[in-house]
Amino acid sequence: MIRDIDPLKDFQPAATRKDPLKGFVEMTKKNSNAGNQMLGFAVSLSRSQIRVSTRARKLLDSDYMEILFNFAAKKLAIKPSSKTNANAFKLHGGNSTETQGRQVTVSTHLRAELSKFSNLNLERFRYRFSGELYDDGAAGVLIFDLSDPTDATLLKKRGLE
Repeated sequence: MIRDIDPLKDFQPAATRKDPLKGFVEMTKKNSNAGNQMLGFAVSLSRSQIRVSTRARKLLDSDYMEILFNFAAKKLAIKPSSKTNANAFKLHGGNSTETQGRQVTVSTHLRAELSKFSNLNLERFRYRFSGELYDDGAAGVLIFDLSDPTDATLLKKRGLE
């Protein structure tokens, strides 16, 4: 049986209709080739080095950076520093073509501090974290949440094959 349609009863203006997608969150597809551009400020941690993204390096605008840890909140902060600061780490290039350094060699002391983060296994994995900029007007500070890596890569075990 076909029923008659009452235009006043059966059709509602768009403003009064229920949105069927209300409450849904749009998912974005992470393209592996475009992953570095999506992260913005990023830092990579491995057993031998700490590497900052090019965008983070440009923000630091210094050849030295200070590394701060918050073990309770599982966070790492990087802020620009100077050569005169005794706690500053010098950024150096990975190869001779890099004019501005983007990495810090991990010393024994720094590796011991990083090992206090129980969720990181730097002997077997290399991690990448995205960060947020906190700008106090004088100098920006980048803060990275180490409890939520954007990428973790299994490293080859040296001497086995």
